[in-house]
Amino acid sequence: MAIRADEVMPAQSSVKVCVLLAYTKRIRLGNDERDRRVTLLSEDHEMGSGVLRYLAPGLSPTLDDLAWLMIVLSDNIATRALIRELGGPEIVNAEMDALGVPHLRLHDSLQQGASYFTATPHDLAEVYTHLDEHAREILYRVEKVDFLPRRIPHVPAAIDHGLTAPLRVYGKAGWGACECVDAGLFETDECSWVIAAMAKDLPGLWQHTDDEGPRTLADIGETIYHAWRQ
Repeated sequence: MAIRADEVMPAQSSVKVCVLLAYTKRIRLGNDERDRRVTLLSEDHEMGSGVLRYLAPGLSPTLDDLAWLMIVLSDNIATRALIRELGGPEIVNAEMDALGVPHLRLHDSLQQGASYFTATPHDLAEVYTHLDEHAREILYRVEKVDFLPRRIPHVPAAIDHGLTAPLRVYGKAGWGACECVDAGLFETDECSWVIAAMAKDLPGLWQHTDDEGPRTLADIGETIYHAWRQ
């Protein structure tokens, strides 16, 4: 089912999944090493989500460290550094073209804010049909679950105790002023499905848990779970 699926919209941090897939492909093909250490540069500094901007200079994270921080904590400095190490936005965009999702786009600068990442719901959903095991491992651990997975039994920490949650979600959300976006692969023991939901021009500058955007995305996730889990 699709509603306005081909409309290009601000995608916020949800498009960081594109950077992740470009990275995990490079590792899978043997063109780089997960444990290669990266020197963070002053040009990597960025406001917004994450923790690296609060930490003292001198850190040399590995490529895999950057990928984990980019996805799990949506760290913007980790994102900029990883994009740089991959060769720039044009390399990530070329990888998306190769996957057949030409509307998933990284633009020139994170300073452009919401316009830095753009997508259509169709392409954002389609990219989740191309996850490799490395990408799945990282996406599974995303901590923020205010949107699509909010009311469904996705418990990432369960695997730490040898347990399998009734539903496993591999996804990445994005949010900002008057916008919220979420997408991912949803999987039970019996079946799987992909959802991408994008909202813009929402009332209110910031999107809190019970505001219209997050609440509607949670409704969508719950409704589809109850319809598909059987």
